[in-house]
Amino acid sequence: RRVNCEVEKNKPQEILMSAAPAIPRKGDTWNESELGTDPVTLRPLRRLTSRGLYNQTPNYHTGSGFTHDGRGLVFATARGGGSAMCKADTETGDITLLTDWFPGQGCLDELHKMNGNCVGNGMGVTMLASVVPKRGELVFVQGRSIRWVNLETLEEKVLWEDFGADWICGMPSIDPEESYVLLPLMPAHPEIKADPARKPSKTYLEHHGGGGTVELRLMAIPLEGGAPREVYAEKGVGCAHCPHNPVDGNLVLLDRDRPPLLWCGGDQGENSRVWVLSLRDGQLTEIRPRNAQRFQVHAAWSWDGKAVLYHGTAAEGGTYIGAARPDGTLINEYLFPGAVHYGHVAAIGGRSAVLLDGNLTSDMLLALDYDRDPPRLEWLGRHGSNKNAMPWQYAHVHAQTDPSGRFLSYNRGRDGRADVYLLRL
Repeated sequence: RRVNCEVEKNKPQEILMSAAPAIPRKGDTWNESELGTDPVTLRPLRRLTSRGLYNQTPNYHTGSGFTHDGRGLVFATARGGGSAMCKADTETGDITLLTDWFPGQGCLDELHKMNGNCVGNGMGVTMLASVVPKRGELVFVQGRSIRWVNLETLEEKVLWEDFGADWICGMPSIDPEESYVLLPLMPAHPEIKADPARKPSKTYLEHHGGGGTVELRLMAIPLEGGAPREVYAEKGVGCAHCPHNPVDGNLVLLDRDRPPLLWCGGDQGENSRVWVLSLRDGQLTEIRPRNAQRFQVHAAWSWDGKAVLYHGTAAEGGTYIGAARPDGTLINEYLFPGAVHYGHVAAIGGRSAVLLDGNLTSDMLLALDYDRDPPRLEWLGRHGSNKNAMPWQYAHVHAQTDPSGRFLSYNRGRDGRADVYLLRL
C-alpha cells in the first residue's frame, strides 16, 4: 500500500509532525525525502526522512546498513510514541515500513548506561540492528529480544525471545556466510534492573567500572532458528561492539572495555581497546597503536577485511588515525596535533581509505587514504550534525557506505530530533 506523505516546505517541524498523515502501517510505502546538493562539494544529496523523533541507521560497522547491491538502506524510526524498522530505496527515496510499531522508544543500552535517562521506555528499536546483505534480511534488537524480518516479503520471526534481565546488549553482527548473528552482552545496571522508574544512586560506571563486576559474553544466534550459544566469555572487560571481518568469519573485532572508565576511556590508555578475536580458538590479537595513549575510541574493518581502521586521542594532544593488519602489524598511523573533534571511523567501499565523520573537523565528511605517507585527504561533504541535539547516540553521524562506495549514509541531529541523509559519491 502506497500512502501520501508529501513534505510541506517552510513549515516548523512541530507543524510538520502534527500535519502528517496517519501513522503508516507495516508494508506501506511512502516518500518524505527532499533532494538537494551538499553545500560544500555539490554532490547529490537526499534527505531521506523529515518526520518523527529519531531516524537512525545502524552504526558505523562495515556492511551493517546497506543491502549487497546498495539499493536498500535500513534504519529505525520513532514516531507517534512507538518505533519501527524501515527500508529506504536509495535511488528513489521511497520508504517501506518493515515491521509493526513496537510500543516503545529508545533501547535498554541507552536506559542502563545513561543511568535511567532515555528518550522512551527502552523497549523500542534503534541503531542496534544489522542488515543481512546478500539474503535481503534484517536482524534487530527490540527490548531484550532479537528479531528478524525479510526485506521483501516482510515475513518476521523472533530469533531469541529474551536474553534476560541480568543483561544489556550491544551491536549485533552478521557473519560473512550469513548463517548467524553475534550479539555482545554486558551486565545490566543493578538498580535499574530492580526498578527502571527509580533514579539510581550510582552510575553504571560506578557499579561496573569501579566495582569491577563488568564482563563480556558473545552469543551466536542461528538465523535459521535454534538455541543461542555462548562462543566467548571474559570477565573484567565490557564490550558493545563485535563486528565480523567481512571476508573471514573466524575473526571479529572486540572493544575490550576495561575498568574503571570502560567505554569512556578504559584504563586511561595503558592498554589497547581494540583486539581481534579468533572464534575458532579464542586467541586474542592486540591492535596496538603506535601512540602511547592506547585507548582507541572507535574501530572498523576495511571492506576487504585486510585492515583494521581506528582512531584515538593522542597522548600529546590531538588525534591519531591508523590502520593495521588483522595480525596487528601497523600499516600507517598519522598524528593530527590540532584535531580535537568527536567522530568515528568507517570503511569506504572499493577504496583503501578511512571515512571520517568528525575527528579532524567538527562537521565534515572526509576520506583519508591510508596506503600512502603523508595521507591524502578528500572532502566528501558536510554533515552539519549537532551531536548534542539528542541524548545517547541518535544525533551521532555514524557514516557508512554501501559495498561499491557509491552511496554514503549519515545521521543528522538538529532541533531535538534526528534524520537520515544519503550522499551520492
